[in-house]
Formats: sequence, structure tokens, C-alpha cells
Amino acid sequence: MAHRLRQFQRRHGRYLREGDLSELAQDSKAPLSAWRSVAGFFEEFREPTLPATGDRSCGDLACMLALGKEAPNPADGGEVLACLGRCHHAPVRVDRHGELHFRDTPNTVIGRCLAPESRLTRPSWEKETDACVAILGREKNRAAAIRKRLKAVAGLDRHRKKRGRTLTERWFEVADAKAEQRFLVCHADAGNPGATGSAWLLQYRAHAVIDGMVLASWLTGAKEGVICVHHDLPEVFTAVEEALSDAIAAGKLREGQFEISVIATFGSHVGGEETALLNAIEGKRGEVRIRPPEPETSGVFGLPTVIETAETFALLPGWLASEEDMGHRLVTLTPPFSRPGVVEIDASVSLRGVSREGTSFLKTKNYPRALLLGGPFGSVVFSEDWDLRLDAEILAERDFSPGHWGLAPLPMEADLSVLVRGWLEFAARENCGKCAPCRLGPLAALEMLDSHDLRGRHRFREILETIAETSLCGFGRDFPRPLRQLIEKVGIDWIYDGPPAD
Repeated sequence: MAHRLRQFQRRHGRYLREGDLSELAQDSKAPLSAWRSVAGFFEEFREPTLPATGDRSCGDLACMLALGKEAPNPADGGEVLACLGRCHHAPVRVDRHGELHFRDTPNTVIGRCLAPESRLTRPSWEKETDACVAILGREKNRAAAIRKRLKAVAGLDRHRKKRGRTLTERWFEVADAKAEQRFLVCHADAGNPGATGSAWLLQYRAHAVIDGMVLASWLTGAKEGVICVHHDLPEVFTAVEEALSDAIAAGKLREGQFEISVIATFGSHVGGEETALLNAIEGKRGEVRIRPPEPETSGVFGLPTVIETAETFALLPGWLASEEDMGHRLVTLTPPFSRPGVVEIDASVSLRGVSREGTSFLKTKNYPRALLLGGPFGSVVFSEDWDLRLDAEILAERDFSPGHWGLAPLPMEADLSVLVRGWLEFAARENCGKCAPCRLGPLAALEMLDSHDLRGRHRFREILETIAETSLCGFGRDFPRPLRQLIEKVGIDWIYDGPPAD
């Protein structure tokens, strides 16, 4: 349904009306209530109520920090939008004509490298991935050859765990499933502010991502692949479509063997949750699914599905060629860093090292209060931990989550109460509404934030703990973490009353 709605909206060049939904329901023989449900869930289909100025600002973390005291406050009637996918150009706004306006930051499109050996940002990387596909394509039993090499990759189990399971466990489960059809999903829109690394890869290294998906299809037996791209990034769609045409011409993609389609996500942060994304791919509301079953067992249309980031697929040829995973990742540096953009790291690089790449603040009076690692689903890291290496296991030992591996400084002058309110407004606006902790918890926390008695402050902490412990999916379990870390460090009174007097 979501895809039909998008096609209708593009064809008519306007937002959906009640009569449009009735027409679609009549044509499809599906209930009108089902069309209303899907159209009402995704922000892309809803006509906004323009503020007096006619401008609407991105209301997510990177843009809030970049705007500082000028950030719109929804409590005061300020109009905000979901993430527009251009966090390294923050702040971003949309005028009354629908035109995007953002900061023109030099060199943000250039992938910089801090790792001892570059891979994803290496200009020749696509040629190397192409060579790997050619070599393994000549194997008599491709699946067995790739499985053998993947088992031998040193460091893979350490650096690519997800939901407590290694990459080989997840992929081999799909490969060994008794099913006639399997799917690969390239998750290139994590839905989190600051998560632009996958979009960068698809725009500038799309061939490498496709090569990785081809190799994964040989291993798992998948015949269909899907690449999910943020709907506000037409330049990424163009790059992917061109790369797909090249792959078809080269014989890597063939009808009946392995085909890839590219679809738009629909502007919902919870769509970054894997099972919510699967529902959106099927054209349903982007609500999370109850687990188990996991996507490897019951994914797209209930079939075994591998779902990974563009980064994982782009790195796969290199792992198979070198039999080593050094923990390479793309970190997105967002304003107020003075040098935002995409930076390649490996597990040997520290938080301090990445921060130095983003700005020279460590040697100036503009020393940040903390570093925000992984956006609203990550962690708040204070200066005593900046020498930690960006290794997922090392971070987990200190109870830090890297989230989507974005990084932003929290300025010393930042108003923490505004930041916390923005976090909660984000959670209230972007959750799928399926479970009560996510649906009601952020609203209750906002109410407590406006309470000035001691009981309200105690209840504020309790609400965050309850959301984290009882939420259905990672959205609710993860977003309270940075708030709780911030409160633990600076104290709840600072959030309510501001910094103590000198």
C-alpha cells in the first residue's frame, strides 16, 4: 500500500486527500481503513500545517545542535520535520515551496580515512570488489567456496555481532533454511539523525554494495534483493539505478537468478528498526514485529531474509579476499563539528582521534561538554572515556552503545533542558505506537519535565527506566540510554534548573 500511495502522490504532484484514499480502496478492493492507516503513519503523505513564516526545520538531533538557541521548540508552536537525511549539512530547513535549504559545507562529500588501511573510502575499492566477484564467480560451487572463506575471516565474529548473534550465524541460518525463496535487504536508511554513511556509500560506492549483495546471494541462495534509500535523497536513487544498470550489463544481475530493486523509505525513524522496515517493504504500516521469529527465519513476506547495512555488503568482498575484518566503519561527523562529513575508521581508532578529525576544539576554549555517539539511540560519552577505541566490544564493556556510529559534540553552552526536551519530542513523534511504553512514556516524561516538584523529578527517572525495560523493540529500549547517562553525570537538577551558580 505504501508504494501505491507514493506512486499516486508522485503522479498527481500533491498530498493525499480523503477522496484519493477512497478511490484507491475501491480500485484495490482493500478496506478504506487500511489505506487510512498506512497513509496516516508516514509523514511523507501528510500535508503539513505551515507556520507563519512558511519554513519548517528539521527537528532531529544534528540540526538541533547546529541551530543551538535558534532551534524551533514544538512546545511553543515551532514546526519541525523528521530527519531529511542531510545531517552533515545541518541545519536543514524546507521553505513553503518545498525547497530544501542547508549549509554548504566544503568537502563533506569526500570520504576521509583515519584507519591505517582505507577500504570503503579508497577510490579503487570498486575495482577490487569487482575482481573478487569475478574470481569467486568461476568457482564450481560458489556457496561452498564463500562459506569456507567467510568462516576463516579473522575478527568478523567480534566486529559484526547483531542481537547477540554473529554475522556467520545469521547468514548461514538463511542459507540453510528450507525455503524456495530468500531475500537480501540492504538497509541504507537507519532512520537515525546522523546515519548518513550508508547513503554516502550508495552514492559514491554503489558498485561495491551491489557486488557484496551478489556474493551474499551466492552464499544464501537469495534470488531477490532490495535496497532501501531515504526518500529525500534523489541523487542516491540516481547513483544506485546507474550502478544496477551496469551490473545487469556485466551479467552480475540476471532475471531468475538474482535481481535487485531499489525502494524509498517513508520518513519514519522507527522504520530504521529492522522488522518495521520489513513491514514497510511489504507496503504495510511501519510498525515493529514481535520477536521471535527473527528476520533470518521470517522476514520479507515471511521468508528467510538477510538484512544488513550498505556498509556490511560493501565490505564483504574485502573480507573474503583478505580473510580479515579490522572493524572498518563509516562515522558521520555532524555539526557543530567544524569539519563535518564521512570518516572511515577501524577498531584501532579512538573517540578522541575521530573528534580531532572533526575540529580543533580539543585545543581551544570551545571544549565540548561531551560527545554524542550514535545519535538518540547511542550514548553520551564524557571526556574521561574519549580514549576508548571504537571497538563495539570495548564500548559495550563500559555500557556504551555506538548506535549508528554518528558523532557530534555537545557544546559547553548547550541548554541541556532544551536538548532533553528535543530528545523526548523526537521519541513521542517518531515511535510506531504499537506498545504502550513508547506510545505513552515520552509524553509522560515531557509532563514530568514541566513539573517543578521533587516527586516529578523522581518520576522522570522512573519513566525512562520503565520505557527501557518494557519496550517492544530497540527504539524504546535504546533512546532512554543517553538521557539516563546525561542525568547520571550532571544530575537531574541541572536538567530542570540549569547549571549551578558559580
